[in-house]
Amino acid sequence: RAAARLAEEVFVLDAWRREAVLTALLGLCDEKSWKALALHVRTNHVHAVISTRGVDRDPGRSMSDLKARASRELNRTGERRERRWTRHGSTRYLFNAISVGRAMRYTLEEQGPPMAVFPTAKEPRTE
Repeated sequence: RAAARLAEEVFVLDAWRREAVLTALLGLCDEKSWKALALHVRTNHVHAVISTRGVDRDPGRSMSDLKARASRELNRTGERRERRWTRHGSTRYLFNAISVGRAMRYTLEEQGPPMAVFPTAKEPRTE
């Protein structure tokens, strides 16, 4: 029933679109002085663990900014769509190093084979 209600075909991120989204998200983090701790762009969703320490930000607002930047980059590459992402998503505050470490491991190691990932195995991880 859900598929019958879709206004557009299901959006799937292939390899080059995943890399474009990853690059866009890292760029936004740099611009906003957020620290990207772990990003994993999958075929139909994105996991992001970011620190906005020092910036009073609601996680839902940060997620909206990330979605908007990813969409803008995909539009720039010619991939225009009315909707790509679901409304809202899962957001959590991570209050200590243990919860941050768990979220990073989940994002980087428990999502199946790596797709577009930051940090890569060659880049240092900080927990």
